[in-house]
Amino acid sequence: MSNDVRASDISGWRAALDIFRVTFKASPRSLLGSTIEPISAIFLGFMPVIATSLIDAVIRADHRHMVMWAVVLAVACLASMVGSVIGTTSRVNLTKAVGHAYDRIIADSVARIRTLDALEYEEFARNIELLDNRGNLIAGTVNGWLNSMRIAAELL
Repeated sequence: MSNDVRASDISGWRAALDIFRVTFKASPRSLLGSTIEPISAIFLGFMPVIATSLIDAVIRADHRHMVMWAVVLAVACLASMVGSVIGTTSRVNLTKAVGHAYDRIIADSVARIRTLDALEYEEFARNIELLDNRGNLIAGTVNGWLNSMRIAAELL
């Protein structure tokens, strides 16, 4: 993110790209980890099919398929739960990392000021507020994207 952000630069796409770029730079590992949750939601979509196959095997008294579908169901449940825990933990870590990244940007902007007079300029105050607001928006924006991905995966 450039350090000379102006209030006029807050267009929707620019703000979204800026948030994503800062998110990726702040913690690529947490960003990747947080995508595990939506991916693991795919297993939830297969649960009814797996359960139906298990019930069908029970009705037919097919022990081999009963065991197979029971194991598949257990693995799918476990994968969904583990993915959810990893994804949620990564989201929390990602939110913290991005908050720290924006705090660092604000601190760097303030540290570059040569005199206290610059702190009184309205444009400077707007720019600092803009950065602070972008930092606060990250939780909602990234969580919204990840929730959309999870819902889409569940619908598949």
